[in-house]
Formats: sequence, C-alpha cells, structure tokens
Amino acid sequence: MKVASFCGTVVLFLGLLGYGSLLAQTQLPAPFHPCLSAGIKKSIVFLGAFEAPPEPKERPRHVYFGTGFLITIDDIFYLVTAKHVVEGLRQAVGGDERMFVFLNGRDGKVRAQSIAEVKTMLSVEWSLGKDSDLALIPFGIRADFDVKVVPENMFLESTQLLELQDLFFVSFQPGIDTPDSITPVTRRGMVSVLNRDGTFYMDAFAFPGNSGSPVFVKPSPATFVEGGTTIGDPRACQFVGVIGEYLPYREVAISTQTKRPRVIFEENTGLARVWPVQALSEMTASPVFRAQHEQPKAKAARKPGQ
Repeated sequence: MKVASFCGTVVLFLGLLGYGSLLAQTQLPAPFHPCLSAGIKKSIVFLGAFEAPPEPKERPRHVYFGTGFLITIDDIFYLVTAKHVVEGLRQAVGGDERMFVFLNGRDGKVRAQSIAEVKTMLSVEWSLGKDSDLALIPFGIRADFDVKVVPENMFLESTQLLELQDLFFVSFQPGIDTPDSITPVTRRGMVSVLNRDGTFYMDAFAFPGNSGSPVFVKPSPATFVEGGTTIGDPRACQFVGVIGEYLPYREVAISTQTKRPRVIFEENTGLARVWPVQALSEMTASPVFRAQHEQPKAKAARKPGQ
C-alpha cells in the first residue's frame, strides 16, 4: 500500500509538472477590464491647492482636497464634483483664486489648471446644486491634457438599480500620492438602500478626498432575472452617481457629575450617500444653468471640431 501510494504521488507530481510547463508555453491574453479599458480613469481629476514648501528653495507642493471628473453637455466639457468640496476648498484656501484642478498630461506629468483662470477665460461661475451636493463648471481642455470624459451614453438613473447591486468608484485616496502625476484608485461597494429622493447609500467606506468621485456599476458575469439568470449585465460600467458625504455615527460621552455632554465621538459607518444621475440632469435643465451654458464664451470649452 505504501509503494502504491508513493507511486501515485510521483505520477501526480509529474502530471502537475507537465501541466505547469504547458501553461508556461501558452501565451495568456493581455489583461482586460471592460470598464477600465474604456479609459474611465482618465476622466478623473483631483481638486486642491498649492502649499508653501518648508524650505524657500523648494517648489510649492500640491495638496488634494477632493475628486472630480469630466463629462460633456452639448459637446461642451464640464468638470463635476461635490458641492461641499468646492465650498470647503474656498474656505480652506481663501477663494477660487487659489483653487486648482490637477490632471495628467500626455507626457505623464501632472498639470495644474487654475479655476480662477477658467472662470476668467470662459466668463463662467460654478453651478451649485440647490437641493443636491453637486457642483459643475465649464472646463476647457488643453491639447497637452491626457484626459477622457464619461460619455452620456453611459449614464444610468438610480431607478434602474436594486439593493445588493455591485458598484465601484474611482477616486483620489488620501495616503496614496505620487509627486509627478495623479493616481486615482478604484474601490468597490454595493447599493445598501435606495432612498425616496433618488439618492442611495453605498456600502463602502468613503473618506475625505473621495467626495466628488463618480460611481459605476461593477460588471458581473451573470445577472439574476425573474425565473433564473442571464449571462453578463447590460448595466455594466454605467455611471450612476456622485459620492457626497459619508454617513457618520455619533456617540456622546455624558459627565457622571453634571450629566451634561462632555465629548462627542464620531465614526464612519461605512455608508456613503450617492447623488444620482437624475440629480445632475435636473441641475443642467435649470434656467440658471442654461443661461450660462448658452453664452458665447462658455462655448469656448467645446470639444475640438464642434
């Protein structure tokens, strides 16, 4: 029995060795992802400012506060982010004059575009959501920018989502910073609950810096349908919304002597509110937005050839 067991082990080993050699000789296909291979990450920009260096001879350093992304509306380029990113940046750096958009150039190096320059050149202002945490502004694309947009045919309203739907978002992540280029990260989550106002909560930890990130449907090899399953998911890679704020959990420490609150502890619950595509559509349909959108200088942000 021991001889037979030993022989069987040798045969199994030789078989695995031969299978490994066959795999080594087989050329594997190039890595591919239907969403990332479409260039989604090139639509991502970071919003921030320049920080004075510790030494006078050193160059100013960029500091990122939030995430944004690029779309087109009637063939005009727009930058989209969360409203509280714009308001927070204004308060932190003293206004739009010191606010910058950081993106990659065609040479792989980071570029910085002044928001004040955009506003002056195109004679535009930020459009801020009245009932949503959204902000957008026309944004001219220079020839040396290496960017793409999230196309309108990828927009999907939250009414087409279900709870437990897998999602992913592309974002600036605090702690991951390369000095010469921006490096968006990809993270995943799922629809936790759909709200009556069209927004939804995503089961994913969102941190400061993730605000303003676009959220997409994560591809699935199979989809549940009534009566069974179907191959693939027609909603794969569709853009469904913009990350707003995370949902905090607060716990109050009460003094045993005075019975008054002394300290408030706040934790991230792991749920992030997402503003849906339809909220963006409502903003762009408003009279105030259309008045600015139709002015001649704003049209200078049109796509080339339009």
